[in-house]
Amino acid sequence: MTNSGFITSFDSSDASSLGIGLLFGDDSQFSQPFKKLVKLAGVTHLVAASGANLRFVEYWPRKLFISFSIRLFQLTSFLAICWYWNMAVQSGSLWRACLMWFLGWLAGWLGRPASPWFTLVFTILFTGLFASSFFRSHGFWLSSLAVVGMYFSQILSRGEKIDGLTTHKENLMRSFLSQLTLGSWVYLFVGIYLWFNFGVFEPVGIFTTFSLDSLVPIYTWTSFTKEIINSFGTEIATLMSSTSGSIDEMGIIPRLNLLFATLQAGLFVVFCWPIQFFAWLIQDFAWSRVIRLVFSMTFLGLIITDLKAKIARFRQLKTWQQIVTS
Repeated sequence: MTNSGFITSFDSSDASSLGIGLLFGDDSQFSQPFKKLVKLAGVTHLVAASGANLRFVEYWPRKLFISFSIRLFQLTSFLAICWYWNMAVQSGSLWRACLMWFLGWLAGWLGRPASPWFTLVFTILFTGLFASSFFRSHGFWLSSLAVVGMYFSQILSRGEKIDGLTTHKENLMRSFLSQLTLGSWVYLFVGIYLWFNFGVFEPVGIFTTFSLDSLVPIYTWTSFTKEIINSFGTEIATLMSSTSGSIDEMGIIPRLNLLFATLQAGLFVVFCWPIQFFAWLIQDFAWSRVIRLVFSMTFLGLIITDLKAKIARFRQLKTWQQIVTS
């Protein structure tokens, strides 16, 4: 893969390594060029096991058991998260995500809903009491600040919902702006931490993440299926043979393995396009300072616009409250 002389090649194993990274937060198998590229583009957080991974792990317990029994779903989801904690890279961000998940799970088990703000405060408290070593982890604080950013992005939302009264184009633009604004609020808090600890401020990560947002779940599911076939292909073939005769004489398991490996390789190429593009703009483009300024102004513009909308929404709610109580 080439891009005007900028990081001209990756290892052939990087497609599979990225899948492992998205699934388990392990980037140790990345080639050095690919690891450098991911860092430059500001998307190292995509391969850090955190809340998104827990939602992925919880998918099958929810899909299989929630319609039969809430308690069965809660139990199996708890066991699945415990299994994932042992399988994944046990980082500060994963600890924060698991503890917040557990507090929410416990509240659900007791029949008392808990807000993300509540669980975050108690997560920090419990971490200080029982696992204070994670306070030295940048991942713990960065992921915690990301939760704070998400919380602020959702306070007094504009109330703009996708509906049938507006055109598809308008709904699509609202969705794009909503996701970019969410990323901006997250980066506002995360960026302050990065600036004070590392002297780095690169909002390009907001736009790189946005461009990859719809591709990450597809890549994750493809990699998950490929790993299942690789790990349990023999058992799957034996089961199929015992239930359907000699069905695997056609080599269906190797063919499926080849299919998903090819699909993963193709997705990897597409995945790298926006990463290379944004990293190239920041690193090699002749007007990189201008590009940085444009990204920064766009980032600040999204924050200011959303903040003005929140203030207007707050005033509107206060007016309605006065009308109702008068």
